[in-house]
Amino acid sequence: CLLTSALILSNGLELSSIFLALRVSSLTTALPFLLLFAAQPLQRFGNTFSLGQWTQHHGRELWIIAAVSHFIHLGQIGLYYTLGKYCSLFSWTFTIPMWGILLVFSVLAIAKPNLFFQAQVARFYSLGSWYVWCIFTAAFSLGSAAQHLLFYNLPAATLFIAAGVLRGLPRQLKTAK
Repeated sequence: CLLTSALILSNGLELSSIFLALRVSSLTTALPFLLLFAAQPLQRFGNTFSLGQWTQHHGRELWIIAAVSHFIHLGQIGLYYTLGKYCSLFSWTFTIPMWGILLVFSVLAIAKPNLFFQAQVARFYSLGSWYVWCIFTAAFSLGSAAQHLLFYNLPAATLFIAAGVLRGLPRQLKTAK
């Protein structure tokens, strides 16, 4: 993630290069998160069972990748500000908690603490995951509605909506392996 960002920005800090770097870092955060978010539903279906198993097995690494990528994204937003651009207070109000959630999830993935309050951690994980899902789904959906980078935003919005629907299905729903 860091190398890709450096390569994109190596030709100069221009608006177009920063936008490209922002798109790449948002995607390198979104994809591992999407796999983690959809891991349990993917294990319910025969044709995606092994992907769900792989995701569960590599959850620690995926959380770390998502968190590191998103902090690189934050640095790129800082570069965006150096060009005199800014994000609205509305955007910051809803996205700042996402950095905290991803950081806590990656720390929990690294430490794997044996906590006596596992039920509260599970509830925080569930609520935090849905919160991050909402932020990504809203960002990609609003980008699609504005017809901004449709080749990027529309497939991402579709995948995130599908993952939310799958995760919301009853846990008893299964198909043959």
